[in-house]
Order: sequence, then structure tokens, then C-alpha cells
Amino acid sequence: MSRPQAWNQRTCHCCAADGAPDQPKAPAYRRLLALLALVVLFAALVLSVLILLPFPVHSQVASLTLTWHASGDDSLTGTATSYDLRYSSTRPDTTSAAAKVSWWAAATVASGLPTPGPSGTAQSVAVAPPGGFLTGRSYYFVLRSTDDAGNQSDWSNVALKSLPDTIPPAPILDLRVQ
Repeated sequence: MSRPQAWNQRTCHCCAADGAPDQPKAPAYRRLLALLALVVLFAALVLSVLILLPFPVHSQVASLTLTWHASGDDSLTGTATSYDLRYSSTRPDTTSAAAKVSWWAAATVASGLPTPGPSGTAQSVAVAPPGGFLTGRSYYFVLRSTDDAGNQSDWSNVALKSLPDTIPPAPILDLRVQ
């Protein structure tokens, strides 16, 4: 008794209809491990790029220019001998002489001040600290002048410059739906 033609053809899940074996498929766990390895490599690449890029906490302003009019040597006449400009991101406490002295001692001394001109002369200085002024902060400036006898003026008015924070938050990169 002869078998029908269909009986001679092997048609199982591991062989093609022509009887040739299929390429063996990798088990599911191996495919999952390969996918996981790709994800880990991609994450490592992203992290290495993020670490190498210089993401500043705040941006910086290289310098700020302050302007004023010279007060003179003897009150409003003559020419003073020198200036002393101090600045800080801490607001000065002007409630007492001791608080003023404390702020003055802790504040940063600005350099590059001009020689005082005659009373009423417009003067200016560009203050440029190392690394610049950080955005997202306020800076307070106070100027004093000294005459040829070593007498020091009282504080000028307190000049304030607020530098807005211009850097947005970093994007969230791991948002997922559970």
C-alpha cells in the first residue's frame, strides 16, 4: 500500500515544507539578554556624553560695570586719594556699625579701581571676578573713598544687581508608563 504524497512531506514546526531543516531559533532568554545588553550599552553611551558635556549649574556674567561721581577730598571739594569697592552676594546689614564692619570685612575687594577724579567727575569700573558673577544670585556693592590724610568716607549707597537664572531644568529622560 502506498502512502499519499502529503504523508511523505515533513511538515513539522522545525522543518520547512520541503523537508529542509529551518535555522534554529535562539531561545527567548538569549534574545532578551541580547536586547538587555544593547540597552545597557546605550545607557552607558548616554551617560558618558552627559558626563563629558559641561552642564553649568548656573551661567556666568563675566563682568559688571559700576558708575558714580567723585565726591572730593574735603567733602565735596578737591580730589580724594583712593577708592575701596567691596561686593558680596550677602545683603549688607546696615542696622549697626558692628554689622556694617562685619559685612565690609567679609566682602570681596574689587580691583582695578580708577584714581579718583576731582569732585563731580563721572567715574566707572568694570568688576570681573575670576569665573564671573553667577546667575541666579544678587550682588551688593559698596564704595568708599579715602583722602590724603587717611580719612575714609562713610559707605556709599548700596548698589544691587540681580542676575536672573537663565538655565532651564534638564529634561527628564526616564519617564515610563507602568
